[in-house]
Amino acid sequence: MIIKNSYVHIVDNTGILVVKCIGISSAKQRSAKTLSLIKASVQKVLPTSKFKKGMLVDVLILSTKYPFNRKNGRSIKVFRNLGIILKEKLVPRGSRIRGISVHELRQSKFGRLAILLHRKL
Repeated sequence: MIIKNSYVHIVDNTGILVVKCIGISSAKQRSAKTLSLIKASVQKVLPTSKFKKGMLVDVLILSTKYPFNRKNGRSIKVFRNLGIILKEKLVPRGSRIRGISVHELRQSKFGRLAILLHRKL
């Protein structure tokens, strides 16, 4: 679960490494779960990135430290919160997503993002 002031590690190739949550997109919710949108402030970037520290971005949460239970009974838990940066109209800013791929991403309204998942064969 992501609440205000939580840190999220970014797993796309935008050059942003870490962001800090400053707000949840849904006004009724106090925390964000897997496949939720948040508003965040950039905390750490690569020197070659066009983004600067302190910029505001929209982030889609891919996975959290808090266990996520699937319908088949399995529980998914990772060691850090992971997300990707989005533009307007839920379009990703990066061209590749590295790391964990979320099965639920393919069945959600963000299913078109699944083609960006980097697969190692």
